[in-house]
Amino acid sequence: MAAEEAEILSLTMLNYERSWVVEFFHKFPHFDFSFQPINSTFDPGNESYTQVLLIWGCVPVLWLALTYLTLFIYMLCQCCVKPTAKVQQITCQKWALVIFGLLCCGVLGVGLYGNESTHRGVHGFADSFQSAEETFQSTENQ
Repeated sequence: MAAEEAEILSLTMLNYERSWVVEFFHKFPHFDFSFQPINSTFDPGNESYTQVLLIWGCVPVLWLALTYLTLFIYMLCQCCVKPTAKVQQITCQKWALVIFGLLCCGVLGVGLYGNESTHRGVHGFADSFQSAEETFQSTENQ
């Protein structure tokens, strides 16, 4: 049984082609928390490689935080400016902020829905795999 699984795995690996996204991110430098270069071979079990994944995973979060901070400071400055005769401009900015806030909430909702849907799919796959494994075990025992 193990020889058949190894043969199927080797055939699968021969037909595997890396996408352009994998190639693009594979070219990024790999550094751990102590800024030591790490081998770029995919190994999620390696603690140093996991640190590299965490570092690159935090980059979008930091970018988002910086964007929100910039937007917050801009809106704070606009609120503290003396009111002028241009009431229409402030109203436009308020509506732009409302639309941006609703857009962010919508994107967050879609992301949470996608996360929950993916979780259910993976959980269902794991349950089906466990059921199939139990079926194979029961047929082998008979």
